[in-house]
Parts: sequence; C-alpha cells; structure tokens
Amino acid sequence: MEHKNNQIALVSVIIPAYNSESVISFCLDSILKQSYKNLEIIIVDDGSTDSTPEICDKYAQRDARIKVFHTINQGISEAQNNALDIVSGNYIIFCDNDDIIPIYAIEQLVDAIKKTNADIATGKTSVFSPEKYDFILNRKYSSYSTIVSISHTPYKDYENNILKISRFLFRKRKAYFLESTWGKLYKSTLWDSVRFPKNMFSQDVAVNPIVYSKAVNIVTIDSIIYEYCISGKSVSHNPSFKYICDTCTIALNNFNYALNDGILPYRSYFLFRQSLSVASRMYKTRDDLNQIQLLRNRYFYSKRKLPFRHQFFLNLVYYIHLLEVSLSTLVRRG
Repeated sequence: MEHKNNQIALVSVIIPAYNSESVISFCLDSILKQSYKNLEIIIVDDGSTDSTPEICDKYAQRDARIKVFHTINQGISEAQNNALDIVSGNYIIFCDNDDIIPIYAIEQLVDAIKKTNADIATGKTSVFSPEKYDFILNRKYSSYSTIVSISHTPYKDYENNILKISRFLFRKRKAYFLESTWGKLYKSTLWDSVRFPKNMFSQDVAVNPIVYSKAVNIVTIDSIIYEYCISGKSVSHNPSFKYICDTCTIALNNFNYALNDGILPYRSYFLFRQSLSVASRMYKTRDDLNQIQLLRNRYFYSKRKLPFRHQFFLNLVYYIHLLEVSLSTLVRRG
C-alpha cells in the first residue's frame, strides 16, 4: 500500500487495551495531539473488566479517526492480530495502552521514510514512572529531527548489533534494535501474512525476524519517538516461569531462523542463554525441570549445526555482553 507523492499517507495506530482505566486517557490524548493528522486509531479492548471500554467509546465519539473493537479476553497477541486484520493505513505504528507518543513523533517518522524510502523508521525511546504522566504528556519536544543511520541489512544487524563496545571502537552510529514492536513506524506491507503467536509471551520477539527479513532498510532518527511507562505491574518486570520458557522457545526458533538465512544469531543466542539461566533458578516442579531439559536439548541440537569457530564467536560475544550489562548496572547503582 505505497502512497503517491501527492497524497498524505494514512498511518494506522494500533492500541491493545486491557484494564487500563487510570492511564489510557494519557495514551489517547498523546495520539490525538499528534502534529501528523491523517491517522486511523484502532483500539482493541481485550475484554476489560474495568471502565476501559467506556473510556474508549467516549473517545471514539469525540474523534471520528478512532475505531474501538470490544472482544473477549484473549491476550495482547490476539488483540494486535485483530487490529492487523482490519488496518487500512500505508503505515502501522503500535502503542501500548499505558505509553505516550510524543507530539511530533509520527510526523518525523513518516518524513524519515519518505526521505530515504525505508521500510521501517525508528528513533530514541525514553522511560518514565507513572507519577510523571502529566509532565510527559505536556513535555516540549523539538519538531526537528535528523537521520542518524540507515541499515541496509536489517535482519543481520538486528542479530549482530548487541555490543555497545563495537559501536564505540568503530565509531559507527548504528541503530540499536529494540525487541519491542512499539517505537517503530512500519510500511504496512511488511505485516502482510505476519501475525503474533497466540497464547505466548514475548510475542514481539517472535515476529521480529520475519519482519526484519522482509525489510530492505531501516532508518533511525535522533528524536524521542516513544515514551515508555515503567510499571511494576508489567509481565516483563515480573516474569512468570511460563514467560521465561516462552522467551526461551522463541529465542531458539529465532536462532534456527537466522541460521537458515545464513546469519549468525548473536542476539537470539544471548537471549536464550540468559532466559534459560533465569528459568533454571525459577523452576518449582518436576514438570518445570523437564521443560528446562527439553529446551536445553533443543539448544544443543541447534548449536551442533554451527562450525566450531562460529560457536566460539557466539560464546565470546555472549560473555562480552554479560560484562557490558554488569558494568552498566554498576554505573547506574553508583
């Protein structure tokens, strides 16, 4: 669905909503304030049991660009899949119901794609705590942005670009690929036939290889384009054993997907090793332990496909990245 030069491209904003009555208004207000006006705002209420459905309906009455769909509770993956089934925009951007999109973000991302003919545009993300909603919503952002980098090998860079030291040593300003689907503007054609896995956590990680392998290039700008609320209620901050095992499974799938594409899967390898380590400290039952062993067996089977020198480099990058993470933690605490 490419747009012509004399047309204003339609951007579909996808918002899965669930029991977010205290925060969703901040999210929706930030989107309605966008300097880029040609929006299709799709809210999928995933069976909320609080006043979220009524709040969303009131916003839809105020602004014709908002479409609200109420479904039974099926999880965030199905909510996003339902939205993907009906989008009509040239571009797609995802937003969690408790986050904020800065006023110029969508305009800047669309402009970056038009200038570079990229398939995906991204930029900086910022984090804030729940008590800062009013401040963030009214924060002053620059309307100007510059292009930082263009990746012409998105999938390879996604798997390889995890070490901060490499960017320092070679003085290259590369995009750092976040695991999330939010914080990016996608050409909608990238999502043709791509859907999030059902009944699994870490759903963003599962679709990244497919989307990145379809993209020809990705442009990164220097502006803050997404404000992420850090909440103690998030499953990523309070992961369950299932969450960790789902992440292991997806990381292994991505590991094999990359190998089949001729790409060394540094990121997937690190994610699997880290997640398996966490799972090994969390298990409570024999079934849990058996699941860990099955994942470990799959990992050894997949790793055998690699020549020894590639296994060596994977391990080297893994331990360097562990050191970077540890040093970053010490610096923050200090």
